[in-house]
Amino acid sequence: MPGFLDALRAFFNPPSGFTSPDSVPYGTVWITEDRGFTSANDADFETRGNSSAGEVVDAESAMGLIAVQAAVRLLVNDIRSLPVDVYRGSGSRRAEISKPAWMLTPNLLNPNYTWTDYVGQIVYSMLTEGESFTRCFPDTRALSGVGVIPATSILDIKADALQVTYHTATGPALTPNEVVHIPWVLPPGKLRGLNPIEAAAEGLGIGLASDRFTGRFFGEGATLSGWIEFPAGAEPTDEQVKGIKADFRRKHQGARRSHAVGALTGGAKYVPFDYNNKDAQLQELRDA
Repeated sequence: MPGFLDALRAFFNPPSGFTSPDSVPYGTVWITEDRGFTSANDADFETRGNSSAGEVVDAESAMGLIAVQAAVRLLVNDIRSLPVDVYRGSGSRRAEISKPAWMLTPNLLNPNYTWTDYVGQIVYSMLTEGESFTRCFPDTRALSGVGVIPATSILDIKADALQVTYHTATGPALTPNEVVHIPWVLPPGKLRGLNPIEAAAEGLGIGLASDRFTGRFFGEGATLSGWIEFPAGAEPTDEQVKGIKADFRRKHQGARRSHAVGALTGGAKYVPFDYNNKDAQLQELRDA
């Protein structure tokens, strides 16, 4: 019966002469998976966003939503505060032993970096990026310190029949002896964890857009609230119209001036639209 590695080689190595989409022989690298949809892949990313609502949805922007921030904070704080004990043995026969030095001081260069900080960063990275990467110093076989690499710093992961390598913008490729990769959910045939923020980009984009709209509604008026009507026969110049509009906006725009008393001269009058927050369903939009 062939060994496990022989089975892997037979499964992953296609017939001779077959080449990858990058025209690289499959004996070298057969899978490459990068970060996916980023601003580097789309020149219009910053202007039109990555959601139908036109919002840029990523870990940073999603944390602006109160519900997302509260959920992430709750899970990070709860999991990083769990007690951790170290045991040696097997089955029912085991004995508690002292924690290794790297658990007591994960980062020798920063004594203030604690175990709870390390675990909290792992959980945060998994919740917002779908995976976490721990750099082991010098490696997993002689561990003396650990640190969390931002998932965005791992530009791509490459795999051949025998080894996985992790690539950053600077420095040599890292191996599993130097990096511990923990995916949140690993889809079949993928090397990277499922990013929950990207997977929920449409729903989160709606939430971000509704927050932005509501803020602008109260701050400057996202809809036309009314108009200034001049008496018959009055023909103000464009400059006069602009001046009246600017003065009226300066004195009455925004929540802080919403109940200020207005005054118009020359027979002009303000005609409001019959439109209010209830009609706009702002609360229902925020609760959705």
